[in-house]
Amino acid sequence: LTLSDRTLLIYGESEGNRNNSGYKLARNLLGTSNLLTRHRIAYHPEPRQLFDRYCDRCTPTLESTEADTIWHSANKTTAFASRDFGSIVMSIREWKLHRKSKKQCVRKPKKIS
Repeated sequence: LTLSDRTLLIYGESEGNRNNSGYKLARNLLGTSNLLTRHRIAYHPEPRQLFDRYCDRCTPTLESTEADTIWHSANKTTAFASRDFGSIVMSIREWKLHRKSKKQCVRKPKKIS
């Protein structure tokens, strides 16, 4: 996802911008999900779970009926990822390297016999 999409997932959106931002985010979530699925790349959580997270973080939170309307509207036509596949693959590689380096930093203490 783009930086603006990730920001929406963290902070939500304020009243007056929630529906437009939510629609854009939903389309990007669906498009990215479609791209990853097409290339057989596993991902978690599901796009709707991320969208619901956005809705909960909006000020005020989006009611479920309004969120459902936005989600269904975003699903009406084929969605496309907001980033190209090469860019997404690079992000996945960076994420894996970051996870690997974090695991190496947390070493178990040696047992003394």
